[in-house]
Amino acid sequence: MKSIASGIQFGFSEMLSIESGRYAVDPALTQENWGRLLSRLSVEGLSLSIYDSEYPSPSDPGAYITFFQRNPPEPQWRMTLGNHGWSGGSYVIPLDTLTHYLASAVVDGTIQEFEIESGGRRGYADEGTAANAAMLDRLTNLHRR
Repeated sequence: MKSIASGIQFGFSEMLSIESGRYAVDPALTQENWGRLLSRLSVEGLSLSIYDSEYPSPSDPGAYITFFQRNPPEPQWRMTLGNHGWSGGSYVIPLDTLTHYLASAVVDGTIQEFEIESGGRRGYADEGTAANAAMLDRLTNLHRR
């Protein structure tokens, strides 16, 4: 597994390229660091996937979550999620909500690694306004710090 520590030290915007693959989560990843990484992923058209062991699930514990953009580098991030036997639609997630969620999950020790990959699950239809608002609330309150 690769380490992203060098990206934090030098700033993600200064890295020549970010490779697809799995990365260990550095406990020092801050909300600002996540923002830099997501900005770089946007430029390169890459998505970010995690497993959140605390996400409420109707089946097995947790959820596999992918954050992506439909037409990078569009300003809106989206997420989709699922686990054995279920999957979600596409939710529009503001960058500040996304970086807060990721940083909080790191502090809680909920996510241990993440994966960077090309593409993402762009085929899901966007959820409606009420479902999207409920998801934003869930992400904001899931990992309180």
